[in-house]
Amino acid sequence: MTPAGVGTREEVSVWKRWSSGSKVQRRAFLLPAVILLLVLSIFPFLATIALSFGTWEMGREGAYGFRGLENFARLISDARYLTSLINTVILVGGSVALQFVLGLALAWMVYQRPPGHRFYRVLFLLPMMLTPVAVAYMWRLIFESRIGALNFFLGAVGIEAVPWLTQRTTALFAVIVVETWIWTPFVFVFLYAALENIERDALDAAIVDGANSWQVFRYVIFPTILPVAVAVLLLRSVEALKIIDTVYVMTGGGPGNSTESVTLYAYRTGLQFFDLGYAAAIAVTLFIGVIAVALPIVIRMSRRAEAG
Repeated sequence: MTPAGVGTREEVSVWKRWSSGSKVQRRAFLLPAVILLLVLSIFPFLATIALSFGTWEMGREGAYGFRGLENFARLISDARYLTSLINTVILVGGSVALQFVLGLALAWMVYQRPPGHRFYRVLFLLPMMLTPVAVAYMWRLIFESRIGALNFFLGAVGIEAVPWLTQRTTALFAVIVVETWIWTPFVFVFLYAALENIERDALDAAIVDGANSWQVFRYVIFPTILPVAVAVLLLRSVEALKIIDTVYVMTGGGPGNSTESVTLYAYRTGLQFFDLGYAAAIAVTLFIGVIAVALPIVIRMSRRAEAG
């Protein structure tokens, strides 16, 4: 028996040789991928943890020095780190919430099969297909205070120009808008797929029983797509915590450090000021924060899947 998609004579032959081989042979085929995973992921991760407990001067042999918890103790009194942490929480909370609401609204709209819905499905995916750095440059020009398109239209209706990227109260908002524009399609794809898997007979039955549109959505649709919604929120939150490219291009972390994210602060600490041990400690704390948030959700979802 061959797997789905294996149809040619050569493919069947390869599959038979693979399935009939010994465990040692099958594991040997996987060895290159395992080695690549170790080299690119696990070894750097372990090196980062080791470095977070010490210091290392680049260009000198034997320059690693063990400091214990000194780097982590330094984080507690580092006002710039705390500011970057708050900025990151605001960016993640604001952008992911907007992405979910807009993604769900777009998915629901296309699910209703309006005229041209196939065109909308493609159109809504375009922002995600673009390079984030290029998108950030585009939006930087839009938000530019003197020649930007946004202030041009505001001026046309008599509203005074706003320094979007050079004012503390608006710079963080501008970054949230751009992140929302880029990643809402990601949420849209998953939620639309979840809606498409709903049995339309169940919806028709609810309508026949007298449920209105809101009741159908509240009691039939949303509980059905909830596992997918939670997974999407988790994926986007974890990814958004690593935000650096959009912030770096649009504001550089400014004005001051009012939009600086944790990853951008770690980058500057390690690769601009060459304080690699402290930068590693920043990265480790971010990793611990991600695990602390994600692990309970993953465990709860796994238990719910096993129970259901």
